[in-house]
Formats: sequence, structure tokens, C-alpha cells
Amino acid sequence: MGGYNRVCTMLVYLNECVCEKKDSECFEDINGCTLFPLLSLAVPPVQNAALFWTNTDANLKEFDAAVHQGLPVCCGEKWAMNIWIHARDLWNYGTVLDKIRGLELQLNKEYLDKHKDETTEAKESS
Repeated sequence: MGGYNRVCTMLVYLNECVCEKKDSECFEDINGCTLFPLLSLAVPPVQNAALFWTNTDANLKEFDAAVHQGLPVCCGEKWAMNIWIHARDLWNYGTVLDKIRGLELQLNKEYLDKHKDETTEAKESS
């Protein structure tokens, strides 16, 4: 996925999938669920509820457990929206991690520049 990794995902359910059929073709207990197969977890859509998970670790290595899928809706409709947090600043074409590291380097340089005389004096006196 390169610099476009989704670090976190929030799935917001905008409605519930209510099954009105009571026949063998409908599986009410999985109607429109979000399935995480490696976790054996199926989350039903509940209106105004949100499901949040991380897709990567701090080093942007993908979590296999984040793999998911939307199960079929046998009755009605499912409406949801995704909110994705990316590792890359999509507007400025730099990664968030690069900006943090750059800020750390800048702060370290400013600190060293500010205290350069103190460091030099300490070395000369020893």
C-alpha cells in the first residue's frame, strides 16, 4: 500500500438491517454484518453506532486481523460510511511520520543550537 496505508478505520452505521422475512433464505443473524473472519467476529449494523479498528501497527505493518468484509443484506438496505485515517498527508504529499520525524530533528537542532555555548564550555573545562 506504500504511503497510502489506512492506519485506522471507523465504520459508522447509518441504519439497521431489519429482516421482515421469516423464511429459510434469510439469515437474520448475519444480515448486513461486518465480518472479521480471522477474529470470528460478525458485527451487526446498528443505527448511529460506530465500529473502530486499527489496520496497522506503529511501523505501518498491516494487521491481518483487520481484514474484513460486509456480509450480504437479505432484507432492506444497509447504509454506512467509512472514515479513514491515513499514514500519508494526502493534501501535502508527505507522510505524517515524516513530518513528526522532521519536527523532532528541527527541535533537536534548535535545542543544540541554543545550548551550543554551554556544551562547548563544559567540554573546554573538563
